[in-house]
Amino acid sequence: MSTWKSLPAVYSHCEEVYKAMEEIAVKDADGLLVYEGFTTKLVKNLGFAVPYYTSIMNHLKRMDCIRQIARGAASQPSRWALLQAPTPELYEASPGYKATTADQILGQQLRDQQTQINELTDRVKIMEAKVG
Repeated sequence: MSTWKSLPAVYSHCEEVYKAMEEIAVKDADGLLVYEGFTTKLVKNLGFAVPYYTSIMNHLKRMDCIRQIARGAASQPSRWALLQAPTPELYEASPGYKATTADQILGQQLRDQQTQINELTDRVKIMEAKVG
């Protein structure tokens, strides 16, 4: 991964959720690591807002980090196979990932600087009007 790229916050959320699932998971008879629990509660207990739940879980599924074995219900926990921990490479290679290119980053930096220049120019004009 290039040093100029930064991944969105949702990637680190995925890492945290996967790690929390992994801490609770147990190996089944086939040696598969399985998390059984209420994923919505897990995400909420980690301090993420409920709307992040869908995004986090979708990213974990797209990266092929988790696969649902059994769907849960209000009183029944879901079961998830934990296949691999998320990595930046998996995140960038997953379907739906939109890379931020160096040109996009530089373009945004230039727009931000131009906004600052415009604001400073306006302030100087106001100060000159008051003095002059």
